Amino acid sequence: MRFHRKFIHSCFFVLSYIFLLCSCGSEEPETSAVGNVGGEHTVVMHFDGSLENFDGETIGGGKATRATSTTWANGATLYLYSPSGSSTANYGYATYNSSSKIWTVTYSGTLTKNIATQCYVYYFESPSQTSSTSVTLSAQTAVYADLQATYIYDGTSVVLKATLKPLTARFRIKGAAGTAALLGLKTYSTYSRVAGTLASKTDEQSLTIASTGYSPYIYCTFVSEQLRQLTVKASSTTGYRRSFSSNAFKVGSTGLLTMPTAASHAGWTLVNWNSGKEITVPSLSLPTATNIQSTGATLKATVTSTNNGTITDAGFLVKSITAERKISCGTAASLSTKLTGLSPGTTYTVRAYATNEAGTAYSQEVSFTTIKGQGNAVDITVNGVSFTMIKVEGGTFQMGSTSGEIDERPVHRVTLTNDYYIGETEVTQELWTAVMGSNPSFFKSSNQLPVEQVSWDDCQTFITKLNALTGRTFRLPTEAEWEFAARGGNASEGYTYSGSNTLGDVAWYYDNSSYKTHDVATKAPNELGIYDMSGNVMEWCQDWLGSYSSEAQTNPTGPTSGSYRVIRGGSWYDGRGNCRVAYRYRYNASSAYYNLGLRLAL
Repeated sequence: MRFHRKFIHSCFFVLSYIFLLCSCGSEEPETSAVGNVGGEHTVVMHFDGSLENFDGETIGGGKATRATSTTWANGATLYLYSPSGSSTANYGYATYNSSSKIWTVTYSGTLTKNIATQCYVYYFESPSQTSSTSVTLSAQTAVYADLQATYIYDGTSVVLKATLKPLTARFRIKGAAGTAALLGLKTYSTYSRVAGTLASKTDEQSLTIASTGYSPYIYCTFVSEQLRQLTVKASSTTGYRRSFSSNAFKVGSTGLLTMPTAASHAGWTLVNWNSGKEITVPSLSLPTATNIQSTGATLKATVTSTNNGTITDAGFLVKSITAERKISCGTAASLSTKLTGLSPGTTYTVRAYATNEAGTAYSQEVSFTTIKGQGNAVDITVNGVSFTMIKVEGGTFQMGSTSGEIDERPVHRVTLTNDYYIGETEVTQELWTAVMGSNPSFFKSSNQLPVEQVSWDDCQTFITKLNALTGRTFRLPTEAEWEFAARGGNASEGYTYSGSNTLGDVAWYYDNSSYKTHDVATKAPNELGIYDMSGNVMEWCQDWLGSYSSEAQTNPTGPTSGSYRVIRGGSWYDGRGNCRVAYRYRYNASSAYYNLGLRLAL
């Protein structure tokens, strides 16, 4: 018994000495790999910490109701990463067993013993997918972390000290059941287990609002913490954008947003979903009224800017003393409509309107007055081109002038017993080309310019073809018909020029034409609603040129022969005197010039 006791003491002494030698032989802390399984190691872990939950559901500024938790679901996983270098374990994960209430750490490499080591700890609620190298996250994944956590390994187990806190805010949307698309948010998409880093995405997010009226939570931060803006999709082209204060949606907070709608979006700005630019009501030009007749007119206007929206309707509001009517022109930027059924000698006011997602805009109001004459019009179409003939009722007038050129005298009484029609405008290049297949004009910037460089003979060929195409009997007007219509027929106000005593109001002539022709019907009409009978281009008449007689005449047609055909009206090249309604000129029938055209009669 004594021998055994001495032997035990000796063994203890030897072992103590060996331990002392080992301890003194190295200053490095011990490392260990415990439970080596398939190249990975496992060790029991004691978790000394908690998980800090999100605040209660407020939009910001409310009292925090954040709570902490120390209980974990079975299979809960913490992801660990140590940035301390390759000599120790860099990454691993800890899994919780709720039955044994034990955490088990799985790692590769070695753990340093008895030294507090910094590590990153991440916890993910509802990750999408997990692999050996990464964890896939979604907008509905809550992300918690402690980047200042520490662990100590005592050779048997690990003690982890960490307080896990949310890395994002969270909110949900209240609204009608359906899908809500969002822009302006950053959500986490992937965690790299080997690098210990999180990746994020900033593209469009989608949430489904259930039949209960609420979406699930989205866990996110703003793409820009300076702007702090969120955009909610309203349609394929529009959205509502809102900026939030620094108190709203802070990290760890919870929010509830009501889905903005067209009927209720206070605090939100309507924007273009694709460009992000604010949508405001459209911009419009002033409307214009042209081709004014006794019972009709043509209205035109332009939507000058959609202001980042999409036009859903545009047109005109036409108001008389007794009523206002709305005329839709569709969704095109160029608005045009022909009014019919108007009352002669009546003033109408017009506003253009255009509607987009932001609402309806209205132009300033303009007015026009229909002519007093009968002015019945006939619209005719040939080869896809339409033109208008104005009815001129027969009547009596004084033809010629006492103060003009010698060939305008003597003034004499003329009676036209028959009604006739005369062109609302000079024949356009569009109409001439539709009939003849070619355009002889010098000025060709627009097909609504009057045709020119046509001889009297050319006009006869044109009329013959036009009559064959339409089955009508078009002709050139007689000189008496031309002057009666230019003076305004039975509605004449006695003007010097056709429609006014101020030439610039009704005519393109030398002083304002910039030495070229202009689109027909861009100046004011005369009393019958006929355009450009003064200026723009001179117009052939049917008659041979002859001297006037002082005797009264009925339905005169001029001499039976002669050397020159009559020309009337003046042109863009002429001065004021040549644009008077009484002025006469002439050319031979084969002459063709770039200020000479025609007007039809019927």
